[in-house]
Amino acid sequence: MAGQRQVKKRQAVKRGNSPKPLLILIVLLASLYLAGFVYASGRFLPRTYINGVKVSGLSAEDANTALIGDGPKVTILEREKDSQAQLTETISLMEGGGAAMAYDTEPLLDEQNRALWFLCFLRKTEINSVGAEGEFDEYALDRAIKGLYAMQDENNIEPLDATLSEEAGRVEIVPERDGSLLDREEATRQIRAAVDRALAGEGDQTVDLEPLYAKPQVRAGDPGLLQSKEEVGRIIARTISIEVTDSSVERLAGAEIMDLISLDGYEYYADREKIDVYVDDLARRYNVSRYEYVVEETLADQLQECLLGNEDNYLVADWYINYPQPGSHGNGSPSFIEVSIGKQHMWYYEYGEEILSCDVVTGNPNAEKEEYRTPTGYFELVTKLTDTHLIGDDYDVEVKYWMGFEYSGYYGFHDAPWRGAFGGKIFMTDPSHGCVNLPDWVAATLFDMVDGRTEVYIYDRPEDYPEETEEEEEEKSDEEGVDGETPADGEDQSGTDSGDADGNGGSDSEEASEGETPAWDEGSSEEIPTEEAEGDSEAASEEASEGSGSADEAAGESDYE
Repeated sequence: MAGQRQVKKRQAVKRGNSPKPLLILIVLLASLYLAGFVYASGRFLPRTYINGVKVSGLSAEDANTALIGDGPKVTILEREKDSQAQLTETISLMEGGGAAMAYDTEPLLDEQNRALWFLCFLRKTEINSVGAEGEFDEYALDRAIKGLYAMQDENNIEPLDATLSEEAGRVEIVPERDGSLLDREEATRQIRAAVDRALAGEGDQTVDLEPLYAKPQVRAGDPGLLQSKEEVGRIIARTISIEVTDSSVERLAGAEIMDLISLDGYEYYADREKIDVYVDDLARRYNVSRYEYVVEETLADQLQECLLGNEDNYLVADWYINYPQPGSHGNGSPSFIEVSIGKQHMWYYEYGEEILSCDVVTGNPNAEKEEYRTPTGYFELVTKLTDTHLIGDDYDVEVKYWMGFEYSGYYGFHDAPWRGAFGGKIFMTDPSHGCVNLPDWVAATLFDMVDGRTEVYIYDRPEDYPEETEEEEEEKSDEEGVDGETPADGEDQSGTDSGDADGNGGSDSEEASEGETPAWDEGSSEEIPTEEAEGDSEAASEEASEGSGSADEAAGESDYE
C-alpha cells in the first residue's frame, strides 16, 4: 500500500510542472507578433510589390526611391529616310528631360494590415497603378524632342506617288517613294503626352511614329494607274503638228506631248499652265515684232482641246499683224520714229504724242546702187554714238550724233552740218547715201530722247511725193524726148550728188559688210565705213571737212566721249 502511494505522488508532481513550456511558447509568439507589428508600422512587409517593383522591408522614402530608379524613359520609334528601316531613340526624363517626380508611398504604408502582418509569408502583396506627381524642364524637354532624328529638316523626305513616264516612245510606271515626311506637330504632341504619363507613374513609354509619316496616295499596282498607262500610251503615240508659218511646222510627239500632261493620282489631264509655257516659248522664237506675233491664247486653246486625243492633229497658228500706218503715231509705242521718204519728213512720238518733227534728206529711192536707197520697213535703234567718223575712199567726215537703226551698221540718223536745207526734192538731186540726214539741232535733241527700245518705221508711198510743177514736167519731157542723150553735169541719175558727205549706205569695204551684227551700243566712238561719194572727190572732201568742223563748234564736247 505504501509503495502505491509514492507512485501517485510522483505523478502528481509531474502534472504540476507541465504549464511552463506552453507559457514560454505563448510569450515567444506574442513577442514575435509584436515585433512584426512594430516592423510593419514603418516598413513594407515582405513580398510586397508596388507597380511591379519589390519594396519589401523598405520605408516609404526608400520605396519612393526604388520606384523612381533611374527615372522613366520614353522610347521613340522612327523611320530612316533612305532605307526606311526603323530607328530607335530614347529620352531619359531625369537626365535629358530635366524631370523630377515622386510617388506618395506614405498612404500605402499606412494602409497595409499590420495586425495580420504574418500573412505576408503566405501570400504576395501587389499594389499596382500607383500614381506619381512629376514635372519637367520645358526648355530641356523641348531641346530633347527637337534633337530627334525625325525632327530634322534634312531627314524629312516627301513621299512620291507612283506615276507615268515616257521612255523611248513607251509609257512606264515609276514606282512610288515612301519618303520620311513626318507630321512633326502631331509627333511632338504624342511625345509630350507620353512624358506626362511617364511622370504620372505609368512607367516607361514607347511612341511609335510610323503612323504619322506621310504616305504615297498612288502605288505602282493601283488599277487606275494601270489603266491610265494604257490610255496615255495611245495619246503620246501620235503626232501633233503646228504650222507656225508657211515654211515652219513644229511637231509634238512622245515625251513632248507627255510634258504637257499632268497626273493627279492616276487621273491625267492637259495642263493649261504647261501648255501656256510651251506656247509662250514657241511665240517668242517666231516673234517678228510687237506688231506681228503669234496669238498665244488661240493656239493654247487649240492645243489643249486636242492634246488628249487618239489621232494625229494639224494646227495652224493664228497671227496678229497690225503694223503702225503712216500717221498712226506708232500705235502708242513708248518711243517711235516715223519717216516718210516721199514727204522727206520725220516725226518722233512718245506714247502716241508727237514730241519732235522736221524735214530730212534721205537716199534717192531710184538710186542706181541699191545700197544708196534708204531701207524701208520696221527697225529699232541698235547703236547710239557721238563724234563718229564716216569714212569713204575720198573723204573722212565726222558727225556729232549717230543713231544706227539697221543691224548691218550702214544706216542711221545723223546730223549733216554741210547741208544748208532739208526736205522738199533735195533727195532727188542731192541725196544721202541711204542715211537720214537731220538738222544739227534736231540730231542733238533726238539723240537725248531715244534709246535701244526706240522703234523706227520708214515708208515710201507714191501719194506722199509732191506734185511736179509745169516747168519740171516740161524739163522731164524734154529729157525723155532726146533718145540716148547723156545727162549733163550735175544731173546725177544715180542719186549720189557730190555735195553729200553722208558716207552711209552699203559699203564696198569687205570688213564692214562681213563684220558682226552690232548689239545696242551707246557712248563709244567708232569709224563707220561708208560708200565713196560719187562726183568730184576733192570737192566732197573739202566740203565734208568744213562740215565736220562746224559740227564740233556748234555741239561742243559730248558727254559720251
